[in-house]
Amino acid sequence: METRGEGEMMKIPVNLPKMGLTMEEATIVKWLKQTGDVVNKNDVLLEVETDKSVLEIEAPTAGTMIERLFDEGDSIKVSETICILENHELSNVSHTTNLANDQKSTIVQEITLVDTGSKKEPIYPRFPNKPVSPAARRKAYEMGLTIEEIQSIVGTGPRNRVILRDITAYSKQANTVSLPTNLEPSVKDSDVDYEKLTTIRSLTAKKLTESFRDVPQFMIKKRIDVTNINDIKNKLSELNIKISLNDFIIQGVSLAIQKNRIVNSYFIETDDEMRIQKNTNINVGLAVAIDGGLVVPVVKDADQLSLIDIARKREEFIQKARTNRLTPNDMNEGTITISNLGAYGVDEFNAIINKPEAAILAVGSVVKQPVVNEKDEIVVKPILTITASFDHRILDGAVAAQFMKDLTAILESRDWKIV
Repeated sequence: METRGEGEMMKIPVNLPKMGLTMEEATIVKWLKQTGDVVNKNDVLLEVETDKSVLEIEAPTAGTMIERLFDEGDSIKVSETICILENHELSNVSHTTNLANDQKSTIVQEITLVDTGSKKEPIYPRFPNKPVSPAARRKAYEMGLTIEEIQSIVGTGPRNRVILRDITAYSKQANTVSLPTNLEPSVKDSDVDYEKLTTIRSLTAKKLTESFRDVPQFMIKKRIDVTNINDIKNKLSELNIKISLNDFIIQGVSLAIQKNRIVNSYFIETDDEMRIQKNTNINVGLAVAIDGGLVVPVVKDADQLSLIDIARKREEFIQKARTNRLTPNDMNEGTITISNLGAYGVDEFNAIINKPEAAILAVGSVVKQPVVNEKDEIVVKPILTITASFDHRILDGAVAAQFMKDLTAILESRDWKIV
């Protein structure tokens, strides 16, 4: 939003946009523009990492960057102001307010107020000889810390930066009486190592914890004979057409949903009501492991695509995932998810539902197993085990069982839309 006042400069706050249904925050990976840099409209200001990918934040208008409110490594919430641009055409005038009164050594004596349209937002000054995060600066001001006190705090953030927990710890230390203790910690700090979670890993952990806690999930397991799928794959391979097992499963799942539309639903819960949202488009997500976490690109309208179309889209997603180029649009609007660990030799496993979807399919490896055929003969067949987790708030056992029965029949058939 741009704001202008008589005799004032125009300041343009650049906020973190919401770039996905589940996006709540992001971490700054790299600043591409510095304070004082002149930028053009749509210039990339910085790169941020969400729970799904690394994205670029562009300048909404031309101007000069006059303030960066966060540093690389900082986490920021959706709609929070990241930096401030100044329009070239207006004079450089700022609003200040004295917050320190008679305390000359107080850490913050003036703050700049930036008009964001709805309220005046304070921007707390930085310290040239001490890296301090915005949240820590705000807390320090609220506590009335002096410059000397902030200088004495050892930062535990990136590059010894003082972050919020350092200010909080200083506050507790200053207000706590030391008590002698004979208790020794069971594990010494020198014996352990710590690793900060990436944004993707952190938000994935949060989402899966919520799903495991809030969603009543039940599982149904099916063993599927993939003899026909293997035959079709081999014949297509002779024609230099590469179709993976995942492609067959994606198409098979989408066709099974056509027969069982309730599986394509979301469970929506608000303060006022609970409801089931019945989605029209069948969009199949495929979990892909990358360094630092898990992403789920979505094959949209999968029931309308051929195996070749699905294979092309899947390969594109995998390449983009490996190079952190997936966009929010690539990962939005999924209505069911497939997680395949067969390549790791996993026979079978259970997967946690990707809220607000109704189901997720956990796909194991194909294993040759003895099977009794219709003639009561023991034959060896390539068997695939799929374990599906269902949201019991949306689906009852009989409905889920029918979906799995239809999916099995489709995957064991020879009737496929190849081109």
